[in-house]
Amino acid sequence: MKKRIIVILLVLFLTGNVFGQTGLDFQAIENSGKITITGYTGTETNLTIPETANGMPIVAIGKDAFRGKRLTSITIPVSVINIGDAAFADNQLTSVTIGANVTFGSSAIGSGFETAYNYGGKPAGTYRRDSTNSSIWGMISGEFLYIGSTITRYTGSGGAVTIPSIINGTPVTSIESNAFYDKRLTSVTIPDSVIHISENAFANNRLTSVTIGNNVTTIGNGAFYDNQLTSVTIPNSVTTIQNLAFSNNRFTNVTIGAGVRFECCCSFGNNFVETYQNGQSVAGTYTRPSTSNNTWTRGIFTF
Repeated sequence: MKKRIIVILLVLFLTGNVFGQTGLDFQAIENSGKITITGYTGTETNLTIPETANGMPIVAIGKDAFRGKRLTSITIPVSVINIGDAAFADNQLTSVTIGANVTFGSSAIGSGFETAYNYGGKPAGTYRRDSTNSSIWGMISGEFLYIGSTITRYTGSGGAVTIPSIINGTPVTSIESNAFYDKRLTSVTIPDSVIHISENAFANNRLTSVTIGNNVTTIGNGAFYDNQLTSVTIPNSVTTIQNLAFSNNRFTNVTIGAGVRFECCCSFGNNFVETYQNGQSVAGTYTRPSTSNNTWTRGIFTF
């Protein structure tokens, strides 16, 4: 069957009033009773694409179809299974609603969306972008963006924050790089479900208190850099603390498990790592009299 080029004028009697949108204008081709959208001539920036046209399912969006249309949000119907190269490129998208298991061409939506969608296992839902200047995307749960088992960004106003152990039925096991960076946090509780804390995850905040869950194994580069912490308990589960993870705080008290491996310059204060390692990396509580004193000692402890 030959392809037929058609122009679909979506008016109220065909699609209904979709979120108040009227006068939408799509270009498309039909092949074997299935529709591929190839262009858009409308001006709506918060756009909902219908699931059918002329009684036929819309199954694909072609190359460059919505490129440079000033879109800020897009709802793609569950009938769509393929989105072509650069289909939504050069827009200002911060919200994408999409079905499951969609296949993308090169830079189909761009700005990190495809990476987030594929990483999470291609689930259906609404994905939000941290900002128009960001490549961080995630689905929404309260004040958190997440992909699969990973929190990708905190969207709240700061203060005391408790990270959930389960989101949408899945245990939270990882905190993504920069997820809580510069979010005005004063305290944070990290649940036992979390295994990995990535680089700069909680950096540049106002933290005076942090509770680290009992299953964390790795604390990434600069994870708690530039806060106001004076004490911290590193659980026995932690095996690796990377560069500068706790630097630029005010530590005088550190409780830590045995055998932690430090990657270079992860200082809780000058000479802490040297004191810990020279003492054969023994578990305990290490203290110093003040932030200006570089002498750490290990006191009585219980594990």
